[in-house]
Amino acid sequence: MKIDKIHPTTIQEKTPSEILGTELFALRYDLLLEVVRGMKKEAERQAEGDRKRGRTKLAQELEKSASTLGKLEEEVGRLVYICAPYIKAEKDLEL
Repeated sequence: MKIDKIHPTTIQEKTPSEILGTELFALRYDLLLEVVRGMKKEAERQAEGDRKRGRTKLAQELEKSASTLGKLEEEVGRLVYICAPYIKAEKDLEL
């Protein structure tokens, strides 16, 4: 089997299980929404690439992941809506 790319296994010398989920969900919700959108877009991009390479099963799973991320995008979007006044106040503090 040919391996085209080695995926990273650490973030700032720590394993993702140590920090990634906590750090991401600690982001302000509007910023978390951007992260989720980026993940969804990347899953779609990878699915398309794998489909073109004939990796049908992998492409299908990536498409399912993109769909699930789309649902998460909707949920986080609701968090942004609920917290909009607080997000605005926080942004105003940044000025």
